[in-house]
Amino acid sequence: MQTGKQIAVSLRRKQAVLGALLGLVVFLLAGSLNGAEEENHWVMVNVDQPLQPLQVGLGLTYLELQAATPTLEKLHNLTRFLSKSNPELVQHLGCQDLQQLIDTLTTVACLNIDLTKYSVEELDNPLNLVCIPLQQVHIFNSDDAVSDPLNTEQKVFCLMIGMSNIRVQTLKISNIDQNRIRFNHPVPWRTAGVKNLVFENVSEYVIAFVTTTFNFGVEPALSLTILRSNITTLMCLDNMSVSSFLFTQTTFSLTLEDLPQLTDFKTTFFQLPRTAGCVYTLALRKVGSGHFGLEANRLHTLFYFMAVVPIRHLTLPMSIFKLIWNDMEYSLFRRMNAWFLYIEDIEDPEIDTNLQFYTYDTFYNPKTFELALSFKPTANLTATGVNQLLEWVGLGFIHVENIDIYPNTAKSLLPTIQAKKDWTFVADRLKSLRVEGREAKLTHTWKEDKRVAELPDLTQPPYNERMIYFIPITSYKDWASGKLCDSLTPPAARILPKNNYDQAASFRCPVCLVEENDWEKEREASLVCMFECGHCVCAVCLDKLFGAPEHTTNPYYVKCPLCRVDATPKSVALLTKKTNKKMRLIGTTIASYNLRKYYVKQYLSMEFEGVVRPSLKRKRESNGTRPRRGGGNSKTLPGTSSTG
Repeated sequence: MQTGKQIAVSLRRKQAVLGALLGLVVFLLAGSLNGAEEENHWVMVNVDQPLQPLQVGLGLTYLELQAATPTLEKLHNLTRFLSKSNPELVQHLGCQDLQQLIDTLTTVACLNIDLTKYSVEELDNPLNLVCIPLQQVHIFNSDDAVSDPLNTEQKVFCLMIGMSNIRVQTLKISNIDQNRIRFNHPVPWRTAGVKNLVFENVSEYVIAFVTTTFNFGVEPALSLTILRSNITTLMCLDNMSVSSFLFTQTTFSLTLEDLPQLTDFKTTFFQLPRTAGCVYTLALRKVGSGHFGLEANRLHTLFYFMAVVPIRHLTLPMSIFKLIWNDMEYSLFRRMNAWFLYIEDIEDPEIDTNLQFYTYDTFYNPKTFELALSFKPTANLTATGVNQLLEWVGLGFIHVENIDIYPNTAKSLLPTIQAKKDWTFVADRLKSLRVEGREAKLTHTWKEDKRVAELPDLTQPPYNERMIYFIPITSYKDWASGKLCDSLTPPAARILPKNNYDQAASFRCPVCLVEENDWEKEREASLVCMFECGHCVCAVCLDKLFGAPEHTTNPYYVKCPLCRVDATPKSVALLTKKTNKKMRLIGTTIASYNLRKYYVKQYLSMEFEGVVRPSLKRKRESNGTRPRRGGGNSKTLPGTSSTG
């Protein structure tokens, strides 16, 4: 029988043989790739890299812990190396106080490593940063006209391979854009504690090499930024590895900005298991040519990532967002999982609001609560354009609560917006609207959506389907007493259920307990919603009942809050009336967002603090040299409310 020691020796021998075989395979593969002109030449192999890039905890050995312990010798070597690019450190080379050396290095705002100041031989030595918390390390090439690219490649390779025990707030690598990192052996893999990793004006080969060499530790967040680089594909992130030091939720931020040559968005970095257990912020600015296709730019992986991973903050150009908005095959818009969405570079505020979307039961997004919209400087945004923009927002973003609009125009839009009266947009959950950074005070009333008139009459209840009935509060008293029947069309009188409960003439919602007479004060929709069991709730409470926590597989699932029976509807019927005609029932298929589209919050005006109304200005002028033309303070209309 083998002893434990013999087994351990045997395992080490097998690992050594396996490592040699893998090294030989990589050597042969690299040799074959060097002999051909292929575009994926920078794809690397890391034999030490874990199968699941997101790991928890660090398994450090005793020797690794010893290497990370600061000593005077280690800090003198580090200071001597850094002083070639940071002359202010020369005066500290003779310091014999360990803590003073640590304080000196940790208080420097940015420690530079200029590759032009070092030879390959100087960089081909271990660079131990002894895990002291540095603020920023900036690796760059100050020589814009690189005479020997191969020499620069060797410097980058030697420096990265030799760096260890990294703990830095920001690691920035810049101005290394013409280099391909070539090697014919596996990359030794090590962990780097970095909070901000920045690449600026670098090649995709440099990005691939750095993200393959290091496993980036998250404490508890990591931000990766790629700026002003001529990369063509995101495959340079395929080997990136991230580990979490603590058993906490990881936050990862990826910013891609000013990448005009980027055309291929496919990368395994966006695939599970790397995305599991993370909360992300993702920003794409000035990427590609501005014209994108789902297939042509291989955006499937990115869009899938947006659907399955919770994104705290998502920034997209309008050219990419349009692909999501117009998609009807994969329901990309409904699946997009972004709490805050910032859409940039909008040119035209008028987006198609065809009626087909009104009854399309998957055309809505319930996961975005904050929305910011910015326009190109060339966009001619007007008050009418703002209304069209808000119509589009209200159509799809059913849970949006806060909206910011940045017109990016030289002339302020606030006076013309404040003067506008015929607002037609709908945003039922809107709590805050800011234009040019100024908060708008909104005045609104509740009314039936004008598109309800275009929906067909309900002539008979759907076969074997539950329904929800909407009754205007003005008709509730007559319905409860049975007097409403004479005012209904024959089909409506036959279909609308009778009152089966001894309910008071004045309605009181059993969920929110708000009386009918208080609805205006509470800014609630004047609509009673009745289940087939006969119990009624207000429209706002019905909206909140959808998708209850006890049943999340169906977004339309709802239980009656009184008798607790399953009241999940397949269709909806709304009692409505045309001018000088009897009341009728109209019906359509159910969609949770459509329930709020039948009876909507109609905005009447917007006011901004400190912005003078044009009418008031004319009034002041009329008191002088001009004849009176009207004006004065407007009064709040009956049945209206204001929010700010």
